[in-house]
Amino acid sequence: MAGGSYGSTAVSSAAAQHGRETTAWPSTLGRLARSWWLAVAAVAIAAVLHGYMALTAVAPAFPYDEITLLQYAKYFSGTGMSIPVMGGGYFPAWSFLLAPIWWVTADPGTFYRIAIWLGVGVALLTIWPLACLVRRFQLSAPQSVLVAGLVMCMPSRTVQAAYTLSEKFLMLALACAAVAAYRLWEKTTYGRMAMLALLVALVVLTHARAIIVLPVTLLWLLFLVKRNWRVSLSAIVATGLFAIAGYRFAMRLNTKLLALPFNQGTDVSQNLRSPLGIIASAVLGQLWYQVVSSLGIIIIGFVALLVIMVRDWKKEKTFGPALWLLGVLAGSSVLSMLSWASHDMLFSDDRGRLDAWIYGRYIDPFAALIVAVGLAMIIRGLHASQLFSLFGIGLLVIVPTVFWVAPRAATWGAITPAHVPGILPWSGALPFAQQQDPGWLLNAQPGPYRIWGWLTPTFTNDTRFWLLASLTSIVFWLMLLVARQRKTLIALVLVVACCFGGVLSRPAVEAYQSKDGGVPPVVGTMKEISDRYHVSTLSFDTVCRTNPGNSAWAQNVFAFWFQSDLKLTDSYGSFSTELVIGCQDFPAAASVHALQVGKESSIGYQLWVLPGHLQDELKAAGLAS
Repeated sequence: MAGGSYGSTAVSSAAAQHGRETTAWPSTLGRLARSWWLAVAAVAIAAVLHGYMALTAVAPAFPYDEITLLQYAKYFSGTGMSIPVMGGGYFPAWSFLLAPIWWVTADPGTFYRIAIWLGVGVALLTIWPLACLVRRFQLSAPQSVLVAGLVMCMPSRTVQAAYTLSEKFLMLALACAAVAAYRLWEKTTYGRMAMLALLVALVVLTHARAIIVLPVTLLWLLFLVKRNWRVSLSAIVATGLFAIAGYRFAMRLNTKLLALPFNQGTDVSQNLRSPLGIIASAVLGQLWYQVVSSLGIIIIGFVALLVIMVRDWKKEKTFGPALWLLGVLAGSSVLSMLSWASHDMLFSDDRGRLDAWIYGRYIDPFAALIVAVGLAMIIRGLHASQLFSLFGIGLLVIVPTVFWVAPRAATWGAITPAHVPGILPWSGALPFAQQQDPGWLLNAQPGPYRIWGWLTPTFTNDTRFWLLASLTSIVFWLMLLVARQRKTLIALVLVVACCFGGVLSRPAVEAYQSKDGGVPPVVGTMKEISDRYHVSTLSFDTVCRTNPGNSAWAQNVFAFWFQSDLKLTDSYGSFSTELVIGCQDFPAAASVHALQVGKESSIGYQLWVLPGHLQDELKAAGLAS
């Protein structure tokens, strides 16, 4: 009986153990699902928002920023780039990635659409290194992915999906370099040193203004001498050599492919001599942009990194990678602010630009790293001191901007979405729908807006944009004050805010695409002629000028769409083609009886056909008159 009792107990115990084992997996999976669902949702929403913006992209909207890099890609592909590029020049790392697309298609329109979606892929790939970065701030894997996904949901990141600019690739390279800096700090080895050196060189090769990352990295590496002087000195030498090699390659490439000398960033030193009020306006405007575009989260990240940096110094008498993150942010901010700190930029006599006052594009990729750190602090749980810093620094930026910068800023002026993506959710509060904005029209007469003297923002006047954007951030700070420990609620609020931000940003993106994007009508007309009459070559008249600056703009646009079929004509002595893209007065200027093909103009230029057999055929078909 005793034996039977023991056997029953043993069987019962075994059954209970088996029951616990069989319920362990569902329980584990349940916990995993509960911890990961919000992170997966953030990544999915980031993908949707990037795709939502990418769908607005029909054709290049930037004749310099986009087309220059697309033409460099054409050169790298080996398929030929026959016409020099107009403009100030750009650094080519992103073009290397785009080059293979030209092997797949020779059609510029198809190439552009593939490039747009490749950019979306690059943006979403950035979530991985961003998550690796914030993992260093005591977050779990799901929390890290959530933070990275939220960063990539913000309008300052999603709006860039509508363009083939290099900022998306720069953001990826910066995030990888930041992770490499932390890995080198965690274990100072030659392998990790080499990875950081290569990634810094890649950052420099991606964007001319990213050169600031080089001196910041070299400075930080000096502080590693105390840990391992051999690796530190080797890292300084390797980073310097790789980055300088990349910089020189980029400059030589621009010298070879540009029609004029490279001139990006040449105004920075000149603007140091600008009046103090002008510099202060540029500084406050761009600081305000970074605060409101991140809802002040950048302040939380900035303060957290300062605390970590001080802690590193007290503990080891050296600085960790927090110095690197703050250094690249500070360096990029100084370059950006000085680039726009001039009277001509802020108070243009012939064309108002609001984006010059609050420019964000140059700083955004660097700021995103700090925003990620700020989000990590929020997910960990904020302390009262962090909230005090948020309100103090935030109001220190917002109050003078709203009551000193905003009243005299060109709020009536034009905004280019890619230059100020983070404030587009409030663009509906601007005094003009962007399609009718007088700042967009080169020959427009802004009337009273030209002498806009002082208009303090209220909820109902034409400068309300500044007040509404600022109050949105302050409301979010109050929510953090009340519910700072309810992390899931805060994350949900941010996801919803990003979704609304994307929807509210799209009208400005579409308006800009309708103005400067799209396929030029001349391209459609030429395609019809090519299909019917088997004529593909045409000339571009570089002698004529339509509106100021339009000649270089038009040359880039037509060179992209026609590639090697386009020839340049710089005199009226002789023409090598029967079709010419020229000004409205082309026949009189060239002293030829040319007829216009089609009725529409493109960037102020028309398509003309010279006397001859083709002119007779086009005239008979009703295509030339």
